[in-house]
Amino acid sequence: MITHQPSGQSGISLWTAEFLDPFTEAAYRKRNAGFNIRHTRFGLGLWGVLLILFIYNDYINLGPVSGFWILFAMRLTVSAVILVFTVVIGRHPGLVMNGHGIAGLLVFGWTGFFLIFFFLPISQMPWIIAMVMAMLIGQFVFIPNRVVTGLAAALYAMIGTMISVYLVAGSGPSELVGLFLMLLVPTGTGLFVCGRFQLEHRRSFAMLLAAESANAELQRQIRAREELEKKLKEQAETDPLTGLYNRRRYETMFIREFQRIKRYGGPMSVLVLDLDHFKRVNDTYGHSAGDVVLQEVAALCRRQLRQVDIIGRLGGEEFVIMLPDTGISDAMTVAERLRKEIESTEIVTDRNRLYITATIGAAEIVHEDQGIEDLVRRADAALYRGKQEGRNRVEAAQQSN
Repeated sequence: MITHQPSGQSGISLWTAEFLDPFTEAAYRKRNAGFNIRHTRFGLGLWGVLLILFIYNDYINLGPVSGFWILFAMRLTVSAVILVFTVVIGRHPGLVMNGHGIAGLLVFGWTGFFLIFFFLPISQMPWIIAMVMAMLIGQFVFIPNRVVTGLAAALYAMIGTMISVYLVAGSGPSELVGLFLMLLVPTGTGLFVCGRFQLEHRRSFAMLLAAESANAELQRQIRAREELEKKLKEQAETDPLTGLYNRRRYETMFIREFQRIKRYGGPMSVLVLDLDHFKRVNDTYGHSAGDVVLQEVAALCRRQLRQVDIIGRLGGEEFVIMLPDTGISDAMTVAERLRKEIESTEIVTDRNRLYITATIGAAEIVHEDQGIEDLVRRADAALYRGKQEGRNRVEAAQQSN
């Protein structure tokens, strides 16, 4: 089967003017259901109006005889069925989209139309055949339909017309062949127009799918890049083991907070926390156990601190904590709470359960501090005194350099 490959999407058959992939074809029909229903209602409405208008022509040619009333009943019946169909397709769009409903309606309409051959005068035969030719084109142009089902309805109309002409006029083989060729012209023309319309619409839909797919892929790449940038930023700013801020990040935050306090005033304190005998943990239980200890202590500190507090890993087993808007008294209270929590927390490693203690030095900003380094240096000095005095304690820094 000859196909056209639209922008990497499923191919389109040039014979049926439909996607070869049933899922793509179903998506196309669903996407275009609203347009096709509106177009179908317009075409059916035009058909129904013409049926009613030609009642006058029947009366002129027949007068109020039984034949007229039969055609009158036929036109009203077909018009009523068309009206019902236009209402029903709103709730059942598949009648339009799969083509079977439209084809059935066309066959029903053509069947009623064939009665005209038997009741109008034979002198009207050329006019009736001209009507058939116009209707063949009209069913393709004004009523959306699949190529296959539309062709089936057209072939039914051609065969029915030829049989009717034969029965009414007794035409011979040559006349019937000529009639067939005449009817083939509007059928072929309508089929070509319908096929081109269906092909172009599906090609446009294929390009739309390709554009949507490319846009979705672009959005996915953008999200992936944003996630990667976020991850790289986190890696650049956090300690990979504990997840706390690394020195580069917390020093930036410390400096900003230090400058704010210096400009607007207010208290601020820094804690330097060091785990006691941490080397002994590594030597006794292994470095993997030491890593677990650091992770657990980091998580414990995050739980105990406020959201505005800043904590980072100073290096090794040391942590540094900034407490904005916190004086030395409150800082000592926070430090003592951290010390007690660390001391009482059982840390579970792969093979062992152990406890650890911490010594904490605290310092509050003073007028003489020229930079955050001065504050951290005094807290570190307090930590050193705490180590000398027995560890597992909180020590406050002196209030001068």
